[in-house]
Amino acid sequence: MTLMILQKTILLSCCLLIFVSVNYSQKSAQITISEIKEIKPFSIPHLAEIADRQVVFKLLNNTQYEITVFGSDLEGELRPIRYLLTYNKKINDWDYPTLNNQPVPWKEVSKIYKNEKLLKPGESITFSSFFSSVSDCGIRFKVTAQVKQNKSKKTQEIRSTEFMIGPCR
Repeated sequence: MTLMILQKTILLSCCLLIFVSVNYSQKSAQITISEIKEIKPFSIPHLAEIADRQVVFKLLNNTQYEITVFGSDLEGELRPIRYLLTYNKKINDWDYPTLNNQPVPWKEVSKIYKNEKLLKPGESITFSSFFSSVSDCGIRFKVTAQVKQNKSKKTQEIRSTEFMIGPCR
């Protein structure tokens, strides 16, 4: 009898986890990698690096409601990348580029990064970032963006799919 109750509890727990994960995925926008391509090298002065790879991202509103995407204004275009995360093999997790390895609380983020773009269900925006096939090669990356459902005051972080820069030089 106890075994039967335990089996039913496990089955219900599994069903609940599946429901929650499916339900959550329908309530979140997603960032995918559209393309990683080789480009004509150019210098990135503040990093003393040469960029020769461009990663093109697509942020899709695959929800049933309008969302606001936040980001910086780059020559009249919204650039929603908030963080570039790197994978830490030692702890088997993603690292933020902050001292405490945590995102800066949204209320403390500068207004420079709080430009807004409204995306209706099914709409998307495309944006890109540049990398080096030398210093960035072989590193596992994800980018993050900040979004919110229009009826909500609370924002949420979304993450891209993982990507790597290559081939190495």
